[in-house]
Amino acid sequence: NLQVTRLQDGAKVPVHVVAAGKLDFQQTASMVWQTNWKTMDTAYFPNRVALKTEEQELLGLMSYFCVDRFLALELVYLESQPESISNLLHQNGQEKKYQGIA
Repeated sequence: NLQVTRLQDGAKVPVHVVAAGKLDFQQTASMVWQTNWKTMDTAYFPNRVALKTEEQELLGLMSYFCVDRFLALELVYLESQPESISNLLHQNGQEKKYQGIA
């Protein structure tokens, strides 16, 4: 029952977490993501997952490491889509697309 808020109209948008794949990583290379997830450096990230809408819009990517012994989760790297990063958009006077990604 995960959801984010679309700021344009305040609608709650259902989202899901899935294993990230080649198409997700290609989007980060072709769009203005802060990190190109197709590089050799990110290929070594463990447990890469994607946050997507029901329409398969890529909202974010995350890499994590699970320490079973301590029931702990370590976030290795986390990134939201460029349209939802306030610091990047503020420079151009733009508004975020979604609230609640990460």
